[in-house]
Amino acid sequence: MFLPYLLLATLGCKGGKDVDSGEPLLQGISGKWRQVAAGEYFTCAINTDTELLCWGDESLAVVTDAPEDTGWIEIAAGVSHACARKSDGVPVCWGDDSHGQSTPAAAPAAALTSGLDHSCSLGATGYATCWGRTDQGATIPPNNRFDELAAGGGFTCGIDIAGATVCWGRSDETAGAESPVVPPASSFNEIAASRDRACGTLSAGGVDCWGVDPEAVEATFDGEVLATLSLGETEWCGITTGGTGICKGLEDRGESLGYLPTSLAAGHSHGCAIAPNTNALTCWSLDDASDAAAAGP
Repeated sequence: MFLPYLLLATLGCKGGKDVDSGEPLLQGISGKWRQVAAGEYFTCAINTDTELLCWGDESLAVVTDAPEDTGWIEIAAGVSHACARKSDGVPVCWGDDSHGQSTPAAAPAAALTSGLDHSCSLGATGYATCWGRTDQGATIPPNNRFDELAAGGGFTCGIDIAGATVCWGRSDETAGAESPVVPPASSFNEIAASRDRACGTLSAGGVDCWGVDPEAVEATFDGEVLATLSLGETEWCGITTGGTGICKGLEDRGESLGYLPTSLAAGHSHGCAIAPNTNALTCWSLDDASDAAAAGP
């Protein structure tokens, strides 16, 4: 369900889905944008006027209850909730709050990440603060200082200041699946997480993944040196250091976006990218349930 440059060239900014050819619904979103985040069946983005807009399944509170003021500088999307911050760093969350995932800690944040039923913030001194579902351990970070965090489905991973990857939260070993909280010994530049897996980018090229079906993502980025990685359930996207965006997934479609996005996000079965220079936002989907998340506000 993915977005090769060929589709951009032939369909332009808008197009309808061709069921026979498997071409994605491809939608140009009006306006100019600075960051995009993709959840399960919704998308949120911050425009160049620092407004925050969300769209997708309108039965979700994360779509209908998004903040309407300005001044936003970062947003993170979970499965059915989202969190954002302004320059004061204090997180604001909205959407599903059944596990407290939309009731953030008041500590100022330098970065945010949202997972299935929880979110975490990274403080200016490198310590993690998490909130949301508590019974799986994902909201109880170690006392490490981190450079980066990634929240998944009941687990959280981080790269600490010594360069080690540390994960905490649920274990799937009793279900016969590899646990997403046991990372490999590889040294990563960046990590990303989805519901059941996590991956890290390698300096020599490619990614190393752990959890459910790690080989699928590893095959997509084999040999590619990535600067940025984003994981959805059936889609994953990365920005190469050479200046292109790559999106692929279970349908094994898509090669290159043909440009270096300034922001790139993979949702459950849709994706979005912001183009350089123009700040134009394009989203796409091959899943009927995700079409609204790609169609824009």
